[in-house]
Amino acid sequence: MTGRIIPEHVKRTQGRAADPEISAFVSANAGSGKTHVLVQRVIGLLLRDTPPEKILCITFTKAAAANMAERIFRTLGDWIVLDDAALDARLRDVGIAHPDTGTRRRARELFARALETPGGLKVQTIHALCTRLLQQFPFEANVPAHFTVLDDRDQADMIERASRRLIERLNLVPFRDVDIVLTNVAIPDQPFTGCGAEVARRIGSGASWVIDLHNTGCVSFVAMLALARMLLRTTTARGALLCNVQNAAGRVFAHPAVRSTSQAPVPGDGCGVGYVTRSNVSPLLALVQHCHPEFANDMAVAASDGREYWEPGLTPITIAFTEQRVASIISRGNRLVPDAVREVCAEAHVRVPELELLVTNQPNPIFVRNWREALELPAHKHHDTFDAYGNLFGAALPINLEAAIAEGKLANGGLVALAGFSHAGDYSAAAVLSWPSARGSD
Repeated sequence: MTGRIIPEHVKRTQGRAADPEISAFVSANAGSGKTHVLVQRVIGLLLRDTPPEKILCITFTKAAAANMAERIFRTLGDWIVLDDAALDARLRDVGIAHPDTGTRRRARELFARALETPGGLKVQTIHALCTRLLQQFPFEANVPAHFTVLDDRDQADMIERASRRLIERLNLVPFRDVDIVLTNVAIPDQPFTGCGAEVARRIGSGASWVIDLHNTGCVSFVAMLALARMLLRTTTARGALLCNVQNAAGRVFAHPAVRSTSQAPVPGDGCGVGYVTRSNVSPLLALVQHCHPEFANDMAVAASDGREYWEPGLTPITIAFTEQRVASIISRGNRLVPDAVREVCAEAHVRVPELELLVTNQPNPIFVRNWREALELPAHKHHDTFDAYGNLFGAALPINLEAAIAEGKLANGGLVALAGFSHAGDYSAAAVLSWPSARGSD
């Protein structure tokens, strides 16, 4: 993959804005390089011997703060291992016209200096700054001396943080490249509006299709693949962002009155995103999905006092399965996923043993093992993260796929099957993709 070619006049403008010797006000579209300019400005200050603890960067969101800090430390870390010629080129990019031996030495020391700064390099939201000031001067502000701030990251924050990494990795321009936003969130912040529109606003997308999926649960990533494929085939859309958030662990299962239930120790929270785009040759070889409405009522949101979840009450809600049908739910769960994988492989004209990787949802280790054994696949071909994250519901598929890629399981490419079932078995789906090798995708 090659980066975008930035016109020289744009580089000059960015260079002027990044010059720490002048004050600058920058107004530009999303994806145009504002964060890059801020990072270059901070690095320029550090190269001019400004103590790291004297620098304060303010952003509006935690995702933006994390993104900026990650870029700064990645740049400074890269400088440590560059040879003199390569480092000189990087230094000229940040306004050091004639790097010398002393400049190179200071540049290679910046990573350690920034890491060792008491309190860390301050890249934070305005909320974090205000919190720090209140904690330093509690009596003047008339607040408790040891107050804490509840940190309940909403789903838009989680999606934005994951999306920023993906956008940077793929070199996307959201306003141009993301015109479909699909989301699936376990416990939505807003039951009526969803979070898709807010996600589009935060990443700077000009999306004309924003759809918040309420159903399909643990296999929603495959359902979104099917929906994205249909929209890309039948509209002028160029690309779709697929967003999964599992947040039921912290919001439901962590409640003291719920933690003692049998299902409470299993869930974990997480967010996974993917991007698909229009192309002449699709890596999606086949996709199957089935609705099993006869199983829809075997799982429900319930409260111990018998009230409906929207009614006021003093007891917490939890996600429960019909007790008398637990055995049949386990039986159908063991069957649905292998059946879906066999069906999609047959439609793609491949044999199950030819799969290089199987990625599924992960309700518990028993299901994961049973599915693998039913398909007669070796353990190394079925990647899961249950031991690290627990049951990630719909977020498991994109998170597990990325984890498998990071471990090099698709370095040589191959056939990948995504599969799972949702809730008590009311929905099952699977897809087969032809994954390119890491060498072929560069």
